Amino acid sequence: MFYILLKVRGTEFNFIFIHPEHDYLLMEAAKRYFTGLRVDEIHEFKAINKVLKICKQTQPVQLTHLDEVCEGQMIEPIRSIPASCSQRIVDLNHTLWTQLDGNEWLFVTPISDVLTVLF
Repeated sequence: MFYILLKVRGTEFNFIFIHPEHDYLLMEAAKRYFTGLRVDEIHEFKAINKVLKICKQTQPVQLTHLDEVCEGQMIEPIRSIPASCSQRIVDLNHTLWTQLDGNEWLFVTPISDVLTVLF
């Protein structure tokens, strides 16, 4: 799980992040329906082939435009963080790196930073 940080206006090192209700969201291609997924449930998936997997549904399927769940509301275009989202504030004075997959990274930095890429 990783968090997306948003800078608090008028501060130098304060960032807001949303503490998600679900570890992962599963949704169909049109992004109209979704359901939550816990990390431990991933290991229970059955592989159909290298790309497709199937799992037992443990959470109800929900409509993105009708649901009050934070993650469901954020799938739709929003102007501000929904009130249903559990928000946290962190004081961040250094660059924060999160590894996504393989050699893919997401980072947030409150200051100008130097990056060196090694091949």
